[in-house]
Amino acid sequence: MAVLLATQLAEIRQKVAADIQAGDNPVRWDKPQINAAIQAVEDRFEEIRASISTAINTASSPLGITFNGPEKIATVKHWLLQKHGRE
Repeated sequence: MAVLLATQLAEIRQKVAADIQAGDNPVRWDKPQINAAIQAVEDRFEEIRASISTAINTASSPLGITFNGPEKIATVKHWLLQKHGRE
């Protein structure tokens, strides 16, 4: 699991706060609390990364293709972006 750098945490913190405040909601957390939440997301994603790769292979292999690394990254990236727009 990767420990996020202070600069990475700050970037995400600022973007989360901006999204929350844009919806006329107050920021209710302090820096250690949001940092812990961000790091938890990073940790969990890293824990499931291999299973996502396996799921893509399992779904696509019977159809005659095995996605390579960049293809899997792009697939997950755009799924997440679309998912974000739905929720």
